[in-house]
Amino acid sequence: MNDKGACRTHIHDTIVAQFSGEDAWTKRPVSANIDSSEENNESHSGIIYKSGFLQRSAAFAANRYLRKLETMKRVVIIGRGASGKSTLARRLGDVTGLPVTEVDKIFWQPGLVATPRDQWVVMQEKLVAGDRWIMEGDLGPYDAVEVRLRSADTIIFLDFSLVRCAWRAIRRSRERADFWRWLLAYRYQSRPILREAIANHAPGAVLHVFRSPRALGRFVADAARFMRDVR
Repeated sequence: MNDKGACRTHIHDTIVAQFSGEDAWTKRPVSANIDSSEENNESHSGIIYKSGFLQRSAAFAANRYLRKLETMKRVVIIGRGASGKSTLARRLGDVTGLPVTEVDKIFWQPGLVATPRDQWVVMQEKLVAGDRWIMEGDLGPYDAVEVRLRSADTIIFLDFSLVRCAWRAIRRSRERADFWRWLLAYRYQSRPILREAIANHAPGAVLHVFRSPRALGRFVADAARFMRDVR
């Protein structure tokens, strides 16, 4: 196994998902010592933390995981609608200096007409040809996300709750019925498809899964400090 593969496996092994006692990303048994409830856990750099059980300092996290930001050049951000992907992309772009692309703005034609899949594949192949980028967006059943995944060295998955994303969507704008159907069914339809796509098309990428805005904010803050230190 090469170094990238070993890194990927390590991060996968630390992700605890709420899938009937299984790690939904790796299909490996979840440790009985770790509470997998969303309420009591936070994800930070691919680790689910249980309050009072797993305590790790910011320095340790930066040492072990955030140093990978130095070689982070091609980033894919995915997740449920209204989870904050665009905001995160802009913040990471400011921190890293990587150019940001919002795939929604490219994919949807006037009148919210979807770009045909074959054409979307070709468009993405041109977008990922660059050496440095952040691409955020999750188009659900319309997407051909495997094109982005194959070129990514880092994947950030915002695995926030339905309630949080629905509330953000209501406050953000008026959405179409198909958006709400996608949002409501995301965990049981889109999420498993993405999990399989990541495993098949991005086995060497570094994967970060976040389940709370607080953990994500801490990651970005640590990333900003790290990038300042290495510049």
